[in-house]
Amino acid sequence: MVPVRAALTVLAVLPTALAAPPAFQNTAFCQRYGCVAVGSLTVTPGTRLELYTFRGPSRAELRVWRDGSGVPGATYVLHRPEGGGGAKFPVIAQFLSAAAGVPVTERDVRRASRASPDEVRRAREENVSPFVVHLLRGGAVYTVQVVEDSGAGPDWSLTVRLYRDERIPRLLTLVPDVWGLKPVLSFLRGGERAAYGLDRWLDLTPSQRAAFDRLVARDAAFVRANAAAGASSDPGALGARMTAFLRDQDAALRRLLGGQYPSFRAWVRTNWAAQ
Repeated sequence: MVPVRAALTVLAVLPTALAAPPAFQNTAFCQRYGCVAVGSLTVTPGTRLELYTFRGPSRAELRVWRDGSGVPGATYVLHRPEGGGGAKFPVIAQFLSAAAGVPVTERDVRRASRASPDEVRRAREENVSPFVVHLLRGGAVYTVQVVEDSGAGPDWSLTVRLYRDERIPRLLTLVPDVWGLKPVLSFLRGGERAAYGLDRWLDLTPSQRAAFDRLVARDAAFVRANAAAGASSDPGALGARMTAFLRDQDAALRRLLGGQYPSFRAWVRTNWAAQ
């Protein structure tokens, strides 16, 4: 369970139904901030996840869930947030409003981000869901949820979610992360999208970059060697070699990247989803 920040319950009632949200890149938000589509993937039958970022320097992921009913959820993920990410709350609120087509204010996001030390401690001890803010919008209940993790896992980030469908929190775990399952480093490096380039996520020194490139080359060589062996390889022996290779590769990257390792894992996950 990641450490959680949160608060209380709010009800705000609109008398009329809300219009369906326009295509996200046509919204005023994207016109103002310059959104770039990274890719999309089907996470369940009938539900698609669209990935965006900003044209300018940014470590933000914009995620929009879309199904037959419209947009049941949206998520703003801010990697390596400076100062806790509070300065971004106005932009985050604007994004959630634009993506889902419902009014969300900076105050809503701030109220969802506040929790006393005792509330945070109890949430950790009891392994309970994050505190949230509930908004009644156009006859539907929307939930604003703020999660801030510790940097120990692959999602080292401040995450703000808006959803009206209780499936969405479960779908958050379905964005594929293949790291440790197969050798993908050279594949991802060779086909990464410009908007999610490695330099967006990592600040590497020249020596770190050279070491990273050597790991990419080693990954490519391992893939080529095992592809050449083909069907003649013993499956058990191949599995053992791959397990050892992936374990050593991950350990080398952890040593090389140090505190930047979680951002590397975010780069892997988002590029795999986009490609």
